[in-house]
Amino acid sequence: MSENVELVKRAYEFINRGEIPRDLVAPDMELVQNSALLGTAGVFHGPEGAERSLGELQEGFDEIRFEPVELIEAGDFVVAPCRFRGRGKSSGAPFDARVSHLWTIREGVIARLEVFAGRRDALRAAGLDAG
Repeated sequence: MSENVELVKRAYEFINRGEIPRDLVAPDMELVQNSALLGTAGVFHGPEGAERSLGELQEGFDEIRFEPVELIEAGDFVVAPCRFRGRGKSSGAPFDARVSHLWTIREGVIARLEVFAGRRDALRAAGLDAG
């Protein structure tokens, strides 16, 4: 398994514990949330921004987990179609949604994470044929 894929797997372990892996994140990292997803749209900068984005998710949901279905490497990119699972904080209702993450790795750390509603858009953004 490549270093980039291992890095992304480690990042998910942290995120699923409710933490941002500061030692795996570039100081100028960008996290880009798609406006179609969960009301947390916007661009977040640095580890602090990533923590703020995760905090916004935790305000509305309990037991959140991102479970990659596959990890597709393309140079400095790793595309991760995921199941996003959890429970609504106020309703208690479970949910199981699909999202895709596009991770950009630079010099051994996460430089960018972009969240897409669908796998095809994430693959295209990575320069892969989404056929």
